[in-house]
This record gives sequence, C-alpha cells and structure tokens, in this order.
Amino acid sequence: NGTTSVTPEPGESTILLNRKVTVVRWSDGDSFKFLSGRFKGSGVRLVGYNSLESYGPVHRWGDWTAQELYAIASSTKNIAGATQWVCTTDGSKDSYRRVLVNCPGVRQELLSLGHAQVYAYDEDADPVDLKLQREAREAGAGIWEKGTPETIVTSTHSSSEGRGRNRVVSTRTGKTRLVGHQ
Repeated sequence: NGTTSVTPEPGESTILLNRKVTVVRWSDGDSFKFLSGRFKGSGVRLVGYNSLESYGPVHRWGDWTAQELYAIASSTKNIAGATQWVCTTDGSKDSYRRVLVNCPGVRQELLSLGHAQVYAYDEDADPVDLKLQREAREAGAGIWEKGTPETIVTSTHSSSEGRGRNRVVSTRTGKTRLVGHQ
C-alpha cells in the first residue's frame, strides 16, 4: 500500500511519491536524488519554485555576501529533508534529464520561510505561492531580509557551453526568461 516503514540512512530522508515511501537525498531545497523506488538513481527537479544552490557560495545580490546566501542555501536542504512530503510525478523529465516532481507542501513551506522563490517556467505561477512569497518578502524572511531585487539569476550558462545565457526570474510574478550574454 506504499506506507511500508523505511528507515533512511543518515543524510537521507523519505517522501511519499505517488503514495509510495521513497528514500531520497536532498541536494538543496528544490532537488534531490532518488535512492529507492521506480526512479532510483535519477535526479529530481521540483516544480514551481527555486531555492539557492548549496554547492558553493555562487549567489550575489543587493547587500548580501555570497557566504551569507550560501548559509541560507545550506540550511534549506535540511528544512526540506526534515519532513516526509507528499509528492507526485508522471515521470516527465526536464532538459537535464531530471524527473519533474511536484511537492506542494515543501514548496509552500520554503516560500513561507523565505528559503525559496516562485519559479514559473512555462505556466503562470500559482496565486497561493505568490501570496506566500509576498508575505515572506514583506516580513523580510530568509533571502528577503535585505530587500527584494526585481529579478534573480537562477542559472547561468557560459558561451563556452554553446549557450551564453542566464535564466532570470521575476520576484513579483515568478515568470522566468532567458537573457543572452557573451
């Protein structure tokens, strides 16, 4: 029935994916790797939001230092991994071959805490998500403590990769767009 008890190893946690307990290891607040189940070994991209990268101090805006934003990013994966979230997927993948997964509970929790931002890729953002983000911004929570820029760069691709573009997201609407560069 999918509710079988699973004991994850240290650093691992579980989600309830399509009603089945699945062991995962969180990379940051919006991605993890499947360690069990149908998608074992696959990476994941959670839909509807973006969190800061936790692989190093790579983000910068406003009065934040890269190290301060990295500290938030590092704590975000611990918040995400502390609860067994209810998630769904139809097995679709993004351009990086990551399984697209919807976990509305974690998304809304991280938005409320200011540990994520709304990220609407090909659709309009969920109005509830935008409301939660607006409330977090107004409260100065998490990444919004030092103000709110109009846009945040969420991914960069160098021209040596053949892409020469950045993806930026509006902090008001959650809409993303590509901006080219040399």
